[in-house]
Amino acid sequence: KEARRSVVWAIGLIGAFYVGVVTIAGPRVGALLVLALTVAGQMLTSLLVDHFGVLGFPRDPVTFTRLLGAALLFAGVLLVAR
Repeated sequence: KEARRSVVWAIGLIGAFYVGVVTIAGPRVGALLVLALTVAGQMLTSLLVDHFGVLGFPRDPVTFTRLLGAALLFAGVLLVAR
């Protein structure tokens, strides 16, 4: 139970950090880039969570197809940033 509580606190701190960064960076870089980076970060995180089976998720190894999809998403972020 103690480990679960630590994870919940860590996720809460990460969430607060995200809100702070978006509040500061949003007006400087624009909403489109902030949201594109958010989705790209979620994609990367989901690949890692699936691959390692974190937080009780079943392990689902990263495949070439998944990596290609993530790479295309990151390429889209780069296009948005230009």
